[in-house]
Amino acid sequence: MAVDMTVSVPTPVDSAFLPRLLTTCHVNIISERCAVHDVRRVVPQIMSILLLSATVVRGATAQTAGQDTTPPARPTDTTGHRNPAVQLDTVVTQGRKRSEVGIATTSTSNQGTVGAADLALRPLLRPAEVVENIPGVIVTQHSGSGKANQYFLRGFNLDHGTDLALSVDDVPVNMPSHAHGQGYSDLNFVIPELIEGVDFKKGPYFADVGDFGSAGAFNIRYYDSLPSAVARLEGGQFGYGRGVVANNARVGDGNLIYASEFEHNDGPWDIGDDERKYDGVLRYSRGDLLHGFSVTGMAYHNQWRSTDQVPDRAIAEGLIDRYGEIDTTDGGNTGRYALNADWHLVGEHSMSHADAFAEHYNLDLFSNFTYFLFDPVHGDQIEQHDNRSLFGGQATHTTFGTLFGRPTQNTFGVQVRNDDIDNGLYHTEAHVRLNAVTVNTIDETNAGPFVENRTRWTDWLRTVVGLRGDYFWFDVHNDTGGTSGSVASGLLSPKASIIVGPWAETELYLNGGYGYHSNDARGIVAQVSPPTPLPRSQGAEVGVRTSRLPGLQSSVTLWLLDLKSELVWDGDLGQDQASGPTRRYGVEFANYYTPIP
Repeated sequence: MAVDMTVSVPTPVDSAFLPRLLTTCHVNIISERCAVHDVRRVVPQIMSILLLSATVVRGATAQTAGQDTTPPARPTDTTGHRNPAVQLDTVVTQGRKRSEVGIATTSTSNQGTVGAADLALRPLLRPAEVVENIPGVIVTQHSGSGKANQYFLRGFNLDHGTDLALSVDDVPVNMPSHAHGQGYSDLNFVIPELIEGVDFKKGPYFADVGDFGSAGAFNIRYYDSLPSAVARLEGGQFGYGRGVVANNARVGDGNLIYASEFEHNDGPWDIGDDERKYDGVLRYSRGDLLHGFSVTGMAYHNQWRSTDQVPDRAIAEGLIDRYGEIDTTDGGNTGRYALNADWHLVGEHSMSHADAFAEHYNLDLFSNFTYFLFDPVHGDQIEQHDNRSLFGGQATHTTFGTLFGRPTQNTFGVQVRNDDIDNGLYHTEAHVRLNAVTVNTIDETNAGPFVENRTRWTDWLRTVVGLRGDYFWFDVHNDTGGTSGSVASGLLSPKASIIVGPWAETELYLNGGYGYHSNDARGIVAQVSPPTPLPRSQGAEVGVRTSRLPGLQSSVTLWLLDLKSELVWDGDLGQDQASGPTRRYGVEFANYYTPIP
């Protein structure tokens, strides 16, 4: 049984915009395969919290909810005739996390958005820490600043993203069948100053979330128009330096955001990391909330040395100090070059959205975990190489109407993605390849149609029901004489949510659904004991969310998540790592408190 409690009282960054004291508290109680006596200790605490929330609900007067399943209305004149959309001056509001009580798009007690004002209150050691503003999320880093982060959520060590779906402006970041590990998600290309907000969902209850989304799904959103220009130059100890420039430019009837960033860092090591990171963004957007589009180009390159784990006996014997290393050539280089387009249209009784992306990605990661154990002459350094081109997109269409006389909306969507991959594992010495362990050419395609219905049956009851289908094609050609082959697999994932309320700014949630994550294509085509291509996850939770107390937003969630298999691809060995089914369950208690304006 583990209890994780973090309390922070940051000071305001800008007294002109954020004149307030902010206190954030999150308590996360998680158990994996807990003994019965642990459950008996936790359940009374959970029931006490839920009973307290239910008492607040029972003692309150019912509030009439708005017809929140209708699309945004077009402007009208005083005679009631519709006018064309007008362009208004931009008004930027930097509020903190909004209350999700009564919001039609919210279907669980652990779903929401973290705004730019929240992000500005926390210093960042690395870009991916923006998601640590989400309650219960922990992000760590090892093997240098250019390697993908390691994520922790809901009792999972998620490695680099195996069961956490990450995206930036709806473009997926997770890399299937990656040289280092399944679902590898590198957020180091993100420029924090461009982020407008982070949307988060937890659990397999959302029809628009597919591969890797069992524990949760986070989407980082960039601004269409920056609230102000940015010109920043930073410096510090251990060779740290960072510069970033970003601004808006009016181009025709639209807005162009341009941004660039450079960063260098050595760290405290005897031989510095010599990190050199370059990235830039061009984003053109035009239109308004009713009709508009955007086109975004991103470029990112990072090169670094890394200090990995070292033997304790080497320090004890004086061969190196605690900031030294055995293999001084470990490190890597990576790049990401992406283009994506986004379009939306809100009609009289419908809403449509589509986006498409194309990307080229590469990684060469050099590591030495055993030094001279297997090769006393050349050492045991390995290179994990991944070079891929990928493209895809999604389209959704939502209709607004009535069902048995009650307001309802139906969403139909499809997501597609194709990865053309060249990856390999090599034995190297100081970045020079000595021999290939495994080299593969992989073509992996996923198509995922989905449908979702949202209906408000009464002023205090609404439901969300969804069904998602996923179909995968895996094609692997092993260039070193290993197993090659093709496999196709598919599955259906139903999901459902019941929301009761709001009463006294309080809602109750009951959720259940199925999810999955794909396994590495190289393991799927194995001739001996191949793993399930798409192992299932099954989740359920009950929660309550309230904003009854002034300045306080609270949610309590009791959740359960079963995985059929946690088998993962071990990129260090070039083979599957066996693991059976697991069960995780726990309680989350999250609070956002603003005691004074």
